[in-house]
Amino acid sequence: MNKVLCISVVLASTIVMTSCSKTEYSVNSLTDSTEAVNVSSLTPEERSSTNEKEDYNARLQGAKIVSHDGKMSSDFLIRSLEDLESKSDCIIIGTVIEKEQFRDEDPELVEMGIQKGTTTSVVRVEKAYLGNDVREGDLIKIEEFCYMYDDDNGTTILSTLGPYYPAKKDSTYILFLSRFEGGHALYTPTSRWYGKYPCNDQIIQKARDNEEIDSTEIEYSKSVSVDQSLVRDIYIKYGN
Repeated sequence: MNKVLCISVVLASTIVMTSCSKTEYSVNSLTDSTEAVNVSSLTPEERSSTNEKEDYNARLQGAKIVSHDGKMSSDFLIRSLEDLESKSDCIIIGTVIEKEQFRDEDPELVEMGIQKGTTTSVVRVEKAYLGNDVREGDLIKIEEFCYMYDDDNGTTILSTLGPYYPAKKDSTYILFLSRFEGGHALYTPTSRWYGKYPCNDQIIQKARDNEEIDSTEIEYSKSVSVDQSLVRDIYIKYGN
């Protein structure tokens, strides 16, 4: 699907990004080669990688979260599962196999509060529900609008948009994605609020039992009120 993407934070944290020029990307299929993915080959040369040797998940767990609301827009308010599906170019279940941060003080990001850079996840597609150019076993890149850094006092800071929390390495998620033309990755979550869900048997069972699901269970960066009906619908349909 060839279209310019507007990134959004739903409700009070909805964001719209301006259009960017088109950039070509490739999708690597694991069926074509048994060799490990060369993450550096997926990285545009114009950006400076800040990938540290320290374990990403451990650093993320201890980080102080600074959440930025960004711009308001009602154009991309997610009203239902059908609405989320219609605004997504790709719907998959995928496992994060690599994380890398990029120093990129883009004016758009500075305006939204992400002044250091972004994070890219390389994701292995376990199951593809939507996406003409995505198959099971493919490796795709996902741009996440968040960044970890150490402040002057040595405290690790996670700077992120709205309630978005980065996907953890070696974890599997239900992902609703939009093509990110002109950006640094192939896709980005369609919504900062409703674009990513951890595959968790306990949460799936709670959805089936119509029990309330806490925002921390679905890895939000802060305690917020989520659309329980929407979350249940997502887990019931895609959590198998």
